[in-house]
Amino acid sequence: MWAFLSYNADSGRCIAWETPYNTETQSLSDVHILITVPGNMCTPADNRIVLDDDYRGFDVRQFCLPPRYANYVESVLIPNGMLKDRIEKLALDIVTSFENDNARSLTLLCVLKGGFKFLADLVDGLELTIRARETSITMSMDFVRIKSYVNDKSHHEPVLTGLDDPKTLKGKDILVVEDIIDTGNTMKVLLNYLETLSPRSVRVASLLVKRTPLSSGYTPDFAGFEIPDRFVVGYAFDYNDHFRDMHRSFDRKL
Repeated sequence: MWAFLSYNADSGRCIAWETPYNTETQSLSDVHILITVPGNMCTPADNRIVLDDDYRGFDVRQFCLPPRYANYVESVLIPNGMLKDRIEKLALDIVTSFENDNARSLTLLCVLKGGFKFLADLVDGLELTIRARETSITMSMDFVRIKSYVNDKSHHEPVLTGLDDPKTLKGKDILVVEDIIDTGNTMKVLLNYLETLSPRSVRVASLLVKRTPLSSGYTPDFAGFEIPDRFVVGYAFDYNDHFRDMHRSFDRKL
């Protein structure tokens, strides 16, 4: 039994449904409708799912939430299942991209602390994809820290630390793994630094991209979701090191 999320252009709504029927002999009228969600959650984009500005998410009361956080979150922006499914597709896209570039190895460079959860789930997806496709790509990991947030404000001058031996990145195919692209200034600092190390290639995968008037215009090679200009917490996203223990993405009350 499979679950699907489809978009109906005529009604402007997304429909999630499960199919216990034979698709060759039965019509959609036999499909059991599970839930409908606003169509603006399915705005098409080249390489990401776009959540429109008027998308309000899901009622937080319908999800498990630690009581200590109940007064601090407004809605569930992206449920955990949707996060995991989207990451699986990102893994497929990433392997395909590096295969097409004849890459033999892939160095995952995780931006701490926010990127660690995304990295863990992405690695699972990459390993499954590599095994299923019987590709010869190997993976290794390294970590870097870039401090750019205090409270909910993004600094103009990010501070870069980490990397045990930067010289080992010379000639490597690098995938930078980031939790969210906000202004893009942080990522530009990192990419400019990586270029001085003479890698073979550098690509960026970010789970979220925020639409903000402060954006530098930078966009990653791979992106899970594009979200409105809101401060999100949960999954890998923190507020002064809190909220990372929640398994879905929430819109935080301001």
